Amino acid sequence: MSKINVYENGNWTSVITNKERIIQEKSAKITAVNPYTDDYEQLLQQMVFDADQDELHDIMNYKDPIAEVHNRYGFDSQDAAIGAHVQNLIALIKSGNKGLTGLDYQDFVFDGMPYSNYKVIEMRNRQYQREMVNTQLNNIFTKENIVIPKNQSYMFSISEDWYLHVDGPDKEIAKKIENALNKDNNQIELTDHIYMCCYHSVKKEDESLDKQVQRYYLDRDIRQLSSYKLNDLHKNENGVYILPDGKNASSYFAKLAQLVDKSYPELDTDAFEYQVKMRFAMLENDAENYSKPFEFKIRYENGSLYDVMGEEQFGTGKTSWLDELENECKKNVYKVKDHWKYGNATAQDIIKKAKEHGAKIRKEEASTRESLKDLWQPLNLGDTRNEPFQINLWSSGVFRVENNKVPKALLIQMTKLLNHSKVGEKLAGQMIYSLGNKEQKEFISLLERQLVSERATNLSPNNGLKITIGYQNQRLFFTPMHKGKHINVNI
Repeated sequence: MSKINVYENGNWTSVITNKERIIQEKSAKITAVNPYTDDYEQLLQQMVFDADQDELHDIMNYKDPIAEVHNRYGFDSQDAAIGAHVQNLIALIKSGNKGLTGLDYQDFVFDGMPYSNYKVIEMRNRQYQREMVNTQLNNIFTKENIVIPKNQSYMFSISEDWYLHVDGPDKEIAKKIENALNKDNNQIELTDHIYMCCYHSVKKEDESLDKQVQRYYLDRDIRQLSSYKLNDLHKNENGVYILPDGKNASSYFAKLAQLVDKSYPELDTDAFEYQVKMRFAMLENDAENYSKPFEFKIRYENGSLYDVMGEEQFGTGKTSWLDELENECKKNVYKVKDHWKYGNATAQDIIKKAKEHGAKIRKEEASTRESLKDLWQPLNLGDTRNEPFQINLWSSGVFRVENNKVPKALLIQMTKLLNHSKVGEKLAGQMIYSLGNKEQKEFISLLERQLVSERATNLSPNNGLKITIGYQNQRLFFTPMHKGKHINVNI
């Protein structure tokens, strides 16, 4: 790795980064994400940038460009090519259309190109990050005069107390490692590195990890916004997170996130603010499912870290699978029709369909939003309109509106009106439609089963699956969040 790409004054330029690499290699502090790219990735980034310009200029005309992307491409969220294109568009929007620093390599703009490089580049990046973190870790051990005998293995584990625990055959050495790594944010950087390398493969095996990772996400948001960590907060008697000085944590961090949103005036969005509020709401309103602290583990032996949480291994001498992947990929050519289920579509066909779909969704959502506003107008929501409500649709066919800062009597009234109205039926259809194909079928199957058993005689909502969307300031949020027992969707 010797270059990164920068877009300036309408031109792509390469910047030599050997100096940065040398600095990172000599560092006695762990850095989770070290600068990385290669010449081929630079070419792909330029291809995506050029291919997306017409569509991007159109999308940027909307008040919330990111929401417009989801409106356009929500018709097939399970398709790899669609999902990759969405991620690349959002990355360009967030950069102010100045360029890309990363890629999702299954974007349909690569139609007809060899598939060999896309997945491989992503994995080679992780392999490079492991090499750099190994070097930084060994620099720390050298600096602290820690000598670890050959073939001795030590297990590192980090949880929400942000203390890195070390377990191994020599307790004295283990304690020295703990002392060396529990400073200079090394334990935090190492956790972020473990997450980057293994989370997606672990997720396939352990859906319960999703709940823990939501806690990790919130912790990461908090760390990005302040010097606090999730572990610095505590819950009051009402189950609400508060700061050490007694301030409401959700409100405090939402205001900081709002400042971040405003630093991108070209986007005109409150996405980060809403994200922070929703994650606090998830942990506060569903404490039973989100109470387990996250924990990340990794093993150290003979100068290298070795993954223990996922299927993919990036430890030294254990990456032959990546060579096999690269050789296998070189045999294939990427075709949109292999990933997109609507026949022999071209990239322009997909973009055209997406634009038409976006217009349809905007019209339907605007109608539902106005109907919901009219439905709840007699309740005089007042200042509570600024609060992030959760609208849950259970597979029993019952809605429940939730927010732990709003009087329960008001929530009961909102829920009752929604469950006995035409707008509720319309919103239910939109929420179910927003799911991926697999989740949609599962939800409908449970719903039909409940209807057969006459749900009117049993309105208990806490059964089966639920879809969650957000409602704040008379706006609906439908962006997919995650799968599992609870299917969460923000529109």
